[in-house]
Amino acid sequence: MQVSEDKIRQTLFGTHPFSYVLFADFSGLEVGFALYGFRYSSFSGQPSIWLDDLYVDEDRRSQGAGAVLMNELVQIAKEKDCTHLAWNADARNTRGLCFYHRLGAEITEQQGDRFS
Repeated sequence: MQVSEDKIRQTLFGTHPFSYVLFADFSGLEVGFALYGFRYSSFSGQPSIWLDDLYVDEDRRSQGAGAVLMNELVQIAKEKDCTHLAWNADARNTRGLCFYHRLGAEITEQQGDRFS
């Protein structure tokens, strides 16, 4: 099934959302978003935040919207007593990696297990 506005409305903004979204707006126009969810570790007994998507309109990048979204996620993580905030970034996305580095992110390279 293809994604649709109705499907997104049900799964993100319904009674039991599967993920959460923060919007960045500039002069009343939405220019970006952060899509995230919570994960729970039985080992630590605490949640963490998984950032699934961070997007800012190309013509609005380098104007602070991404940093505002990331800072808001950090505040949510603190309020919810999360152990950390994590995400994946493509190693070829040098602009994105530089952005995360400027924010003080600890960048690690990991090879995950795969099932074929």
